[in-house]
Amino acid sequence: MGAVGLDWRIEGFGDFSSRPGETDMLMRNVNSGGLMLYDTANNQITGTTFLGPVGLDWQFAGVAPIQAPGASDLVLRNASTGQFQVYNIADNQITGSASLGRVGLDWQLGGFAPATIDG
Repeated sequence: MGAVGLDWRIEGFGDFSSRPGETDMLMRNVNSGGLMLYDTANNQITGTTFLGPVGLDWQFAGVAPIQAPGASDLVLRNASTGQFQVYNIADNQITGSASLGRVGLDWQLGGFAPATIDG
């Protein structure tokens, strides 16, 4: 698929391009906090989009369907305050953001799982 500099780290995978059947890759620059999306299809990178930087005190917490079922939203946690922030990503752009609240620094994230509501 190609090479990227050693200062880029994989943060997660999801359908950030909103194209059915694709799994896109999100990478972050460890020095600048810059976020880069890589659209992939058929084991090829088909496009890239720079989303901008996020402060280095924000750590990757996961990619999960926070906004809506099937969404690929980026969740970050502030390592200094415990604050969680979600970034809604669709069509290779940030479409919204919201605070998810704060959790004490003595708690570690275990992961995300889809939730269902039975009617």
